[in-house]
Amino acid sequence: MKLNYKRTILVGFAFFLISAFWQAYDAIIPLALTNHFGLPQSISGIVMSLDNILAVFMLPIFGAISDKVNTRLGKRTPFILVGTIVAVIAFVGLTFVDNYQLSLLALTEAPELFAESLLEGADKAALQDAAKALALELTVSNPVPLIGFLLTLLVVLIAMATFRSPAVALMPDVTIKPLRSKGNAIINLMGTAGGIIVLAFGSIFSTGKNLTMRYTGYVLAVCGVMLVGLFVFLLTVK
Repeated sequence: MKLNYKRTILVGFAFFLISAFWQAYDAIIPLALTNHFGLPQSISGIVMSLDNILAVFMLPIFGAISDKVNTRLGKRTPFILVGTIVAVIAFVGLTFVDNYQLSLLALTEAPELFAESLLEGADKAALQDAAKALALELTVSNPVPLIGFLLTLLVVLIAMATFRSPAVALMPDVTIKPLRSKGNAIINLMGTAGGIIVLAFGSIFSTGKNLTMRYTGYVLAVCGVMLVGLFVFLLTVK
C-alpha cells in the first residue's frame, strides 16, 4: 500500500491555485480599501471577513452538491473549472474599478502626501493619515467606485467559495483512507508552493511600498499562475 505521489501532486494543483489567489487577496485588498478608498481599519476588517462569512454557508452547500453531480468531467472538476475562470475574470475586473478610483484620487493631493511620507525624516504616520482622509472624503462624495469595488469583490469571493470544498475533496476521492494523512501533507505543500510564488510576485511588484500603485499587472501575473495551475490540473487529472 503506497501513496501515488504523482497523482496526489497533480490533484494538488487545484489547491495550488486556491492558495495563490488567497495570498494575493490578503496582500492587496486591505491596501486598496485603506489607501485608495480611505476606509478605516475597522471597516476594512469587516470587508476582509466576508470570505469567512460566505464560507460558513457556501462551502458545505457546494461540497454536498459536488458529491451528488456526475458529469463528463467528473464530480469536482466542473466546479473548479467554472469557479476559477469566473474568479480570474472578476479579480482582474476588480483592479480596473480600483484604477478608476486612483484616477480620481490623482486629482487630489493624496498621491503627493503618500510620496512625501516615504521620504527620510518625514512624519510618515501624519502624512499617510492626511492622504487617507482625502481618499475617504473622495469616497464619501462619490461612493460609486467603492460600490462597484465591493460588488465585484463579492463576485470574486462567491466564485472562489463554489469550488473550494470540491477542490479539497479531490484528494480523499483518489486516496484510500490509510494514506490520506500523507496525501493531505502533499496537497498542503502544493498550496504552500502557490503562496510562495505569489509572495515572490509581491516583492517584484513592490505591492506594499507604493501606496498608490495600480495592481492590474500584479493581479494579471497571479491570475496567470492560477490559470497555469488549472491547465495542468485539467490536462492530467481525470
